[in-house]
Amino acid sequence: MREEEGQYDEALIYLVIGEERAAVIDGGTGIGRLDRLVMELTDKPYFLLLTHTHNDHICLLDREARYLYTGDIYYTGGVTSYLPGGNHDDFIKSCKRLVDLMPEYDYLMPAHNEPLVEPEQMREMYEAAKGIKDGSITDYTSRRSVATNYDTMIRRYQFSKFSLSVRESLFK
Repeated sequence: MREEEGQYDEALIYLVIGEERAAVIDGGTGIGRLDRLVMELTDKPYFLLLTHTHNDHICLLDREARYLYTGDIYYTGGVTSYLPGGNHDDFIKSCKRLVDLMPEYDYLMPAHNEPLVEPEQMREMYEAAKGIKDGSITDYTSRRSVATNYDTMIRRYQFSKFSLSVRESLFK
């Protein structure tokens, strides 16, 4: 299911229907009546799992379907580690844990933009985050953050399928 079609970083919503009940993974941004749509698609009782709001996201591994629901740690688009509560070192550690799980999943199921992403993209995110931290990746643009305090300077690094933005203060 998609919500906000055509919007920047459109939210993705997943419905996983089991034998006895269903799970809605991520609820979008509240546009429309998601409950009515779910009831049209299944008559089973369902529950909602929220993977994200940026720095407090979780990931869910469906070992049977071999999907990794990534929340906001990976999606095709602009990923950040600079928002309040964000920590780039923790971001790197989390990416590493997900790379280590790669033998257990065939696809990434991000919270935004494009579903069914090849798992190698998780390794690329991890390598990008490490390279930014150790200074081996140097091509970036500087700007003021528009998502938080406008006085926060960030660096935005563009890669083939995603960008990663970090606090300028990470390098001081």
